[in-house]
Amino acid sequence: SIIISHAGAGSIMECLNLRKRCVVVINDSLMDNHQWELASALESRGFLKCLAKPNLLISSGVLAQAFEGVSFGEDRDEMGLVSTLDDMFGFAR
Repeated sequence: SIIISHAGAGSIMECLNLRKRCVVVINDSLMDNHQWELASALESRGFLKCLAKPNLLISSGVLAQAFEGVSFGEDRDEMGLVSTLDDMFGFAR
């Protein structure tokens, strides 16, 4: 199954916890674009796919292309998520 959501931190964490394929749509007008920072960091490590505009979801073939090379947790290292979040928020390990 696939979850399509806004890119709020709580929504992203819930999708990752459920080990569901997740596509998030960024709202870039919120608080210094924090949704983009979180979603793009997690996308670069293969945890989800993020889109900048909701209308990209309806473009022909976008969802199929969105999932190329994204593991969505099937083979991810859970400590990789912890490391990603630690790095983003400046926590020492």
